[in-house]
Amino acid sequence: MDVIARLTKPIIQSWLPNTPNQSDYQKSSNRFVISVLLSTFTYTCVLIVISHLFLPLQPQGKVLIIRFSSILISGILLALFTIRFGGQRIAALNIFIATLSAGLILVSLQTGGIHSPVNPCVVAIPALASLSIGALAGAIWGLIVIIAGTLLFVTANYGYAFTNIISPENMAVAEFSSLLTAASLTLFHCCPINLT
Repeated sequence: MDVIARLTKPIIQSWLPNTPNQSDYQKSSNRFVISVLLSTFTYTCVLIVISHLFLPLQPQGKVLIIRFSSILISGILLALFTIRFGGQRIAALNIFIATLSAGLILVSLQTGGIHSPVNPCVVAIPALASLSIGALAGAIWGLIVIIAGTLLFVTANYGYAFTNIISPENMAVAEFSSLLTAASLTLFHCCPINLT
């Protein structure tokens, strides 16, 4: 872990805001958020490579992963710039969580709606908000997740048939990938690299 910390510290330090008189707590909080954003960025890049080179996905699935990744990477970059040039850690976190949510909704709508294997990933959203912003943010994002899930449920119960581009033979891969993603997102928040 020390090797990873030594390698990543200069990268993370380069994204810190040039705000004078920051407390040690503020610097530590900013480093934490930057490390989470960069970890998620790296994970997303690995997801793109693995899904395109090693998984037997149909072209539609590859396009969907690119769309999801584009949304998420855009949010990560916007969040990084928000911290770097605005010094706004909480705004950056909300941007990241909002784009993650938008990406997950996009994938869910195209992979079965309420029955989508991506839905376990939404459990990470209120957890990320609670751990990185606070209990109130976790409650608000939790409420947003509940509302989105309720809309998917009600829509399906009123007869709308969501498209599912995942072939039956790839369903286990999709379910495993979703669980891995949810666990990884939570892990990035619970076990950040110690850069102090």
